[in-house]
Amino acid sequence: MNRRLIVPALLVVIVAAIAPAHAQKPTSPELQAPSAAPCPPGATSLCIPLDATFTVVRFDGPGGNGPADPLDPCQRNDDDTSVSLALPFTFDLYGTSHTSVFINNNGNISFGAAFSTFTPSGFPVSGFPMVAPLWSDVDTRAPTSTVGGVVYYKLEANRLTVIWDHVGYYDQHD
Repeated sequence: MNRRLIVPALLVVIVAAIAPAHAQKPTSPELQAPSAAPCPPGATSLCIPLDATFTVVRFDGPGGNGPADPLDPCQRNDDDTSVSLALPFTFDLYGTSHTSVFINNNGNISFGAAFSTFTPSGFPVSGFPMVAPLWSDVDTRAPTSTVGGVVYYKLEANRLTVIWDHVGYYDQHD
């Protein structure tokens, strides 16, 4: 199976093969789809457009500052993680196969365990597999943010795309 990793700025795409255009998005109880009104995406020019097929990541995983407010459809938070998300494909990262992933608010996805650490250290982190396109002290709690500041994902049969949309930095900055 052909596998490749694409990591443009602020976007992670894990590709196990070319996904058909008609692939159905699997549903997951761990992550939620908000209504479009409360979480308007910012204007982007990403190679994979942020559109209504994306879902807001639900940050209620282990560690971090605790789960995001369950009543907040945008899941704004600081240093939080998702629960383990099962991938509908096997992803090979440097010879190790993975079938699940954690989406972390601080600009990375990790394998095997959540990662809420906000200070980037030397990369790669010994013994801790991750893909980190925007590893920083991301804080999406900015009270004045009207556009962006949200982490989205799209899971397809052969691809996971994660977008940190116009996210801010600690302490509650846009």
